[in-house]
Amino acid sequence: MQHQNTEFQFQLREANDRLALLKEEYAELLRESESRSREPTTSPDEIARMVSAAEAKYESRISEMKRNISVLEKERSESEADWSRKLKEKVKELDDIKRILGSAARTRENEENMVANLREELAKAQEANKALQRETAELPILREQLLELEVYPKFCF
Repeated sequence: MQHQNTEFQFQLREANDRLALLKEEYAELLRESESRSREPTTSPDEIARMVSAAEAKYESRISEMKRNISVLEKERSESEADWSRKLKEKVKELDDIKRILGSAARTRENEENMVANLREELAKAQEANKALQRETAELPILREQLLELEVYPKFCF
């Protein structure tokens, strides 16, 4: 797109340069025709015809150049508008991607926090399980001690 825009600018400069050269050539021909008109060798009607023909020729070339310039300016304007539209689309896509990435990052952070909390709960549950297993392992000893206490008071009295 930028290359096309540069090309259009180059063509526009080139057309403007050609237009300037044609205007100079036209002015030179007018000067020549005026100087010839002062010379008695050519009739005034012949000079007028020659000037008119030169004017018509160069006016037609000038109008063609102006049309070319107009077309180039229109194409440049259209390409700039197209480029601007595409740029806006890309910016919107980039903003959408940023939003999605931000959302994904927040989701991942929440999930990591949830995993950390679950690990903490698991560790606490495992500790509680070990404590219960120890207490369960102590139950037969405590039962024996209880039975001894029940039996012992009978002997004491």
